[in-house]
Amino acid sequence: NIFKMIIIFCGCCVDYYFWILIFFAFTFDLIKNIIQKTNIKQSVISALNYIIPVIFSVGLFFAHIIMTDTFDYLKLRFDYRVGDYIFNEHSTFYYIINNLSYSVFNAKNISMYLFFSIITLCIISILFFKIKNKTLKEIFINPEYNIFCLFFTAPLVQIAILKNHSAIHDFSMIKIAILIVFSLLILFIVLNKLLKGKTTVSFLISILTALILTQIPIGTKIYYKNAVNTGFGYDGPLLHSYRTDYSESNVDDLYPMEMILFKTANFDEVYFSFTYDISGNSHCNAVSQKTVYMINDISEIKTIFPELNNKAKLMLIVQKHPNLPVRANTAGFEIEVTEETYPEVVRKQNEILKDSKIKYEDDDYIIAEFKLSSTD
Repeated sequence: NIFKMIIIFCGCCVDYYFWILIFFAFTFDLIKNIIQKTNIKQSVISALNYIIPVIFSVGLFFAHIIMTDTFDYLKLRFDYRVGDYIFNEHSTFYYIINNLSYSVFNAKNISMYLFFSIITLCIISILFFKIKNKTLKEIFINPEYNIFCLFFTAPLVQIAILKNHSAIHDFSMIKIAILIVFSLLILFIVLNKLLKGKTTVSFLISILTALILTQIPIGTKIYYKNAVNTGFGYDGPLLHSYRTDYSESNVDDLYPMEMILFKTANFDEVYFSFTYDISGNSHCNAVSQKTVYMINDISEIKTIFPELNNKAKLMLIVQKHPNLPVRANTAGFEIEVTEETYPEVVRKQNEILKDSKIKYEDDDYIIAEFKLSSTD
């Protein structure tokens, strides 16, 4: 029970997804105790195994929010993500279904139609026989059924709750990966149990189960692909992802400057630019692992960092072919570079580069280390 509580606490500290997963695990456990008529003391202890770590982890989460004074902002974002997304004449539900179908059931992924058809047929068959034999309660008692229901309901519920996010971002369907990874495994376990005693069938099911087990470690590596590839961990003739072009192999093309910084930037370097900004873009920050402050003039650096460590190295990023106009807001400075103002920017850049040490240069970018003069 202690190990279980530690897992629940850590999981809830890591991801919202785990909150929903634990909620359903708690619900199924509660239903199982009711069905089995477990005594009140054991039922309470079982419930506390879920409730105590959740209270601590959620409490810690809200303590962090209150201490960082971001509660109002996060509440605004939460209201936005659970709200409707209306674009043109279509509803939120339309875009969720469209993302699901495009992300999972794209034209090159015909095998997934078969996969989900088989899974759906098996679920209906199991429910039919359980209802017919009046053993429906086994779904909540037997672990193999219980776990399958847990992995089936949790991702779908999160997609439904965060409907705005699910409608806007097709990669939100990656949440279905957990169902894809484990459903076949659990299904084979269930079938093996139902067909117990039939040696040939059991042997074949055991082989298939072993094959699925070999995919689980690979499937846990989350790539920027759709749910199918996240689940099975590869992209090939059987399962093909339309998002392959956006996987990690092409990050260099999607985020060229960010990848340059990721590969070359050091911890003690602080980056500035007259035409380039990575201060409010979470995607660019995530790739580059650095912030780039866009400025009007190098004299603003002392305003942005009045107590900058003397050991910090000042770095200038020069874009040789910037996409104008460029706008940014850095530490209260409203900055805009247009075709008309760009010649003055070039003059300032060249003046700094004269006395700078070039760290990196290619056809598109220059990165140079510079120092502030006493007059700056």
